[in-house]
Amino acid sequence: MKRAFGVALVLAVGVAVLGGAIALDPSPADRSSASADVRHAAETDSMGTQRFDYTEFRIEVLANGSARWTFHYERHLRNDSETEQFRTFTDRFEENETQLYDDFRRQATALAAAGENETNRSMDAVAFSRTAGVEEELGASTSTGVVEMSFTWTGFASRDGDRVVVGDVFEDGLYVGPEQALVVSAGGDLAFDSVSPAAESSGGSLETSDTVTWAGEQRFTDNRPRVVLASADALTTTETPEEDRTTASGTDATTADTASNTLASNALPILALVAALALGAAAVVALRRNGTPLGEDESAAAAAGGTDSRDADSGPATPSEPAVEDEQLLSDEDRVVELLDENGGRMKQVNIVDETGWSKSKVSMLLSDMEDEGTISKLRVGRENIISLDGDEPDAAGSPFDDE
Repeated sequence: MKRAFGVALVLAVGVAVLGGAIALDPSPADRSSASADVRHAAETDSMGTQRFDYTEFRIEVLANGSARWTFHYERHLRNDSETEQFRTFTDRFEENETQLYDDFRRQATALAAAGENETNRSMDAVAFSRTAGVEEELGASTSTGVVEMSFTWTGFASRDGDRVVVGDVFEDGLYVGPEQALVVSAGGDLAFDSVSPAAESSGGSLETSDTVTWAGEQRFTDNRPRVVLASADALTTTETPEEDRTTASGTDATTADTASNTLASNALPILALVAALALGAAAVVALRRNGTPLGEDESAAAAAGGTDSRDADSGPATPSEPAVEDEQLLSDEDRVVELLDENGGRMKQVNIVDETGWSKSKVSMLLSDMEDEGTISKLRVGRENIISLDGDEPDAAGSPFDDE
C-alpha cells in the first residue's frame, strides 16, 4: 500500500499538537486511544517527522531551572496552491482555541507531572503559545511554511550549586531523527560550561556560544544529552577542565543504523510528547502533493487512512513500515485493565511497574491519561498510589494492601 503524504493519522496521535493530515500508518480516530497512539508513534516512528522537511526541538534553559520548549517545523511549499492552503490553516490555527490545541496543553501538563514523579523535583507546564506562518524569499519561486508550538517547563533542569544541569529527565536517552536537530540555548546571563556528548557550538568556543546543536540522526544514552550551564561570572572564576567540557559523541550518542530503529519502549514520556508534537505538526497543512486540501474532514480522513504518492521528481519512495493492528495501539491500556481485573480491580502502582516491566515514568504517564479518560482512579495512601477500576476503589483511610 502506498503511504500518504497528505493523508492522515488525523487523530492517530490524539493529543498531537495540530493533529491532522499527514501520517505514518492508518489508525483509528478515537480520541480515547490518544495515549496509546502517542506511545506507538514514539516507538515506531522515532520523532515522527520524516514527512516534514525539517524540525528543530529548541530548549532555552533559564537560571531558575525552567526551560522554554519550542517545537519548530518547516515545510517547503512548492506552489501557490500549497502556499494558500497553508495560509488558510495558519489563520484557523492562530485565531481559534481548538480541541487539538487543548490536547497539546493537556499532554504537556501530563509530561511535566511524569517528569516530577521521576525526578522528585517540582515541575509544571505553563505559558503555552502557538504561531504559524509563511516565510517567503524575494525572487524565490517557493516558500516555507513554519509552525511553532511552545510552553515553559518549570523545574526542567536541576540546580547544583551555581550550575544549572539538564539531563536527568532523559531517563533512557533521547533520539533525534533525520532532518531534525535538538538545539539548546543559554537563557539570560547563563553560559555553557560543558555538554555531553559533543555538540556543534554557535560561537568560537563553548563558553561564548549562544546555542549548542545536535543534528540527527543521533541516539543518546541514558541521561543524555547533558548540558551544564552557569553565569558567565561563575565560569570565569571556576574553570572546568577541558577534558570535562565535552564527551566524544561516540561514547554518549551513536548514529542509528537505519531510520526505522525504534525507541526504547520504557523511555521517559518526553519521547512520547516529542513524537506527539512532531506527528501533529507534520499534519498541519493537510496537503496532498496534488494540491487537494485534506484538513476539512479530519475524522473521515483518519477513518479512511488514505493513500497517496509523491511526485516523480521527489525521488524513490521510502519503504513504509508495516501496518499496525488497532489492538496493538491500545495494548498498553488494555494490559493495565487486564492486570487490574486479574488482581481484584485494584493494584499498587509499583506492582503495575513490576508486572509490565515498563519504567516508572511510562506507567505514571499512562495512568494519568487513563485517569483523565475515566478508565481508572488513583488514590494516594501513604507513599503508595493505589490504582483501581471503577467500583473497586479502596477507602481513603488506609491501604487495602496493608496486610501484604
